[in-house]
Amino acid sequence: MVADHHHPSNRPEARETVLIHVASILADALAGPLHSGPQVPPVNEAAWRSLGLPETMLAEVAAAGDDRIDDIESVFFDSGRPPAQ
Repeated sequence: MVADHHHPSNRPEARETVLIHVASILADALAGPLHSGPQVPPVNEAAWRSLGLPETMLAEVAAAGDDRIDDIESVFFDSGRPPAQ
């Protein structure tokens, strides 16, 4: 399933492959300007349709991921306390 995630249309019946495909693209897209690799590829349309999810779900997942990252960062980088000596 991981080997085909860049070309999920090769195995449209493999839901796990499609999920890894979408997650990989989201991770690359969320890396933003720090991402030094090639341009982020589009989500394979046939693969996305096979999930049966609305397109708006991508924005919701990205926003939820940002919230989780903020929560995790706040544990390590609490701006309300001075840095430990």
